[in-house]
Amino acid sequence: MLFSPDRLYSGSVNAVRELLQLTPIYEQVEGGWTQAGLVELPGVITAAPSREEAQDMLLDALREFLLSFREGGTDMPTSVDTDALTLTINVGRTPAA
Repeated sequence: MLFSPDRLYSGSVNAVRELLQLTPIYEQVEGGWTQAGLVELPGVITAAPSREEAQDMLLDALREFLLSFREGGTDMPTSVDTDALTLTINVGRTPAA
């Protein structure tokens, strides 16, 4: 599920946090490297020598993917009301079996 049904409110409607879950996928590729991607965003993909490094690189790939939209330079009308949005990404690492 991409969006959690749980919303966390902190005092006012302007302080709503929505839990967003992305599904990473890992695949062994040529040379023993691990390729990592996101099911929900097929354009976000990377590879590294180990799974742990691939996970770190995947966060960087996601960051660059999101920043690429800003570089596109869509001009917003000056009459548009905007607010700051902070996106916090927590990575849960599972212990090796």
